[in-house]
Amino acid sequence: MRFVLSHPLIISTFTKKKKEMTKNTDFILEKAFSEFLNSSYAEVSTNDLERATGLTRGAIYYTYKSKEELFRAVIERFVLDKQHVQRKTGFHEEAAKWITLKEYLEVYINGARNTIESMRRFVKEGSNGFGGYFSLLYQARRIFPDFDNEIHELFFREISFITAVARNAVETGEIKELDPEEVARNLRYIFIGHAFEESFNGGMETDDARKHLMFYYQLIKK
Repeated sequence: MRFVLSHPLIISTFTKKKKEMTKNTDFILEKAFSEFLNSSYAEVSTNDLERATGLTRGAIYYTYKSKEELFRAVIERFVLDKQHVQRKTGFHEEAAKWITLKEYLEVYINGARNTIESMRRFVKEGSNGFGGYFSLLYQARRIFPDFDNEIHELFFREISFITAVARNAVETGEIKELDPEEVARNLRYIFIGHAFEESFNGGMETDDARKHLMFYYQLIKK
């Protein structure tokens, strides 16, 4: 039988191998994330990664050519991807023109809660995983020269999105006639400030974050 590239058997085999590679990649990334989250980049050895994954260094570095490349992949998956405002809220850019500011805050807080819950399985007993997450940001900043630009771009997109929501809130009379960008920055700084402070206290309670954000919202609401 003569096979061509479009033959169903070839396509099925290719798809299966692709799924297996993706599954293996996800497994390595998750185990590596747990190691880097609970220790520093410098402290995590290849032996630690082998022990965590149950794989040989050859298998680990077949996918990622070095520990640095693996760390970069971890940062992209578990830090940079998580900071996209659309991923955190599920709202597309056009949604900023019609959702209320209160709706945005509720969805944002729920998204933060879901993110924190999804991280719990990566935190080792006795470790401060929330503090470790902030530590990853500083480590990435030291190791990757372009990290500052990437994270700044993500922060800029989030501020721009919240500004658009706040502008709509001013125009519809939901909140007082305030500078939308200042409203956006205040809301973001309230959340980030609370998160950073609580990173030294074992982790953030999203109910407390909601209380602080809603207190500010009540001050600016019409």
